[in-house]
Amino acid sequence: MAIARRALRELAENPEGRIFTRKFDNCFEMGDGAAVVFQLMDSALNGDDVLLQGIKGLGNETWLNWTECYEKGKEATLKLS
Repeated sequence: MAIARRALRELAENPEGRIFTRKFDNCFEMGDGAAVVFQLMDSALNGDDVLLQGIKGLGNETWLNWTECYEKGKEATLKLS
């Protein structure tokens, strides 16, 4: 997740930058992509404005998908509580 966070912050700083690498993609593979997205969104929506800007820099469709993933994760967390 640290690689994804760093890459998204770089995207916020330089929207023309190239963050889409194999290392970045690997952060979302192995069946834990939703958990990574949840953690990134949780940080972004709770004070990490640079990360938030980077995530939004991925485009509107990604923003909508990640927001949906985050909301589903919050619901699942509440059910476990």
